[in-house]
Amino acid sequence: MGPGQGALDRWTQAPGRSTTLVGLTGFQHAMFTLADLTQPAMPMYGLGVGAVAMARLASGPSGATRACVRCGLYLVNEGETRLALLLREGKPPPRPGADNGRGTVRRFRARRRRAGAARIG
Repeated sequence: MGPGQGALDRWTQAPGRSTTLVGLTGFQHAMFTLADLTQPAMPMYGLGVGAVAMARLASGPSGATRACVRCGLYLVNEGETRLALLLREGKPPPRPGADNGRGTVRRFRARRRRAGAARIG
């Protein structure tokens, strides 16, 4: 999230606004929505309430990093207005030099094309 975390932090800390950040556990391999968190069967998803999972991500030049929320439920109050915001980390960026399977797929397709061409010719 990097720079986006800074914008979210500034927005949640604006004057007249109070925010509680609730950590969620067991989110790593679960697909769920904000509505799922309101269901009494929530434990079947393996989700629970706990510490806020954080990651240090690049946020600027010269190796600057920022602590970013990996998964959390923001409960925001502003006057009479209430807001619940579920934040989940996105797909991690590829590691430098890693093809994340794309090279494997390309090699497989190339072999399949060569095998098909060999049968035709």
